Amino acid sequence: MQSVEWRLARLEAAEAIRQAVYAYAMAGDRGNDAHIVRTLFSEDATYEAKGMGRFEGLDNIVRGLAQIARDVVVWSFHAPGGPWIDLAEDGGQARVFWWVWVPVALRSEDGTTTPHWGAGHYNGAMRCEQGKWKFTRLLFEPRLRTPFHGPWTQLDGPFEWPR
Repeated sequence: MQSVEWRLARLEAAEAIRQAVYAYAMAGDRGNDAHIVRTLFSEDATYEAKGMGRFEGLDNIVRGLAQIARDVVVWSFHAPGGPWIDLAEDGGQARVFWWVWVPVALRSEDGTTTPHWGAGHYNGAMRCEQGKWKFTRLLFEPRLRTPFHGPWTQLDGPFEWPR
């Protein structure tokens, strides 16, 4: 049996990883908020959203996700499920997987925007850097994207952190 300290450290790591997953979802719902995204990825990270883009390095990820939010996914509401966390024995690295249900508004090449029901999953790797868990690799694979022709009334407003 492992020590209480070892077990507690693993529980704290898993909770920090969950917080990073939910912060990533919140960033997406805020137009891929650059400030939040920058805190979630390592300098040498890779990010790929199948069919939308692949970016290497933190600055490219921040710019690439901002462009996706500006040009393709103009509104979203992420509802992540899970995550499944596979923490390495040393407690400093992890594999992470989660599902997402995400209503989105997508802009097409002709400039029109159409609501869609979407779903997919994320598959990634993380490591703890100076006490903070960061994605080193993240892959999004869409599994469902269906246009929805209404009625869907999108309500925009300020996003606030829970108090």
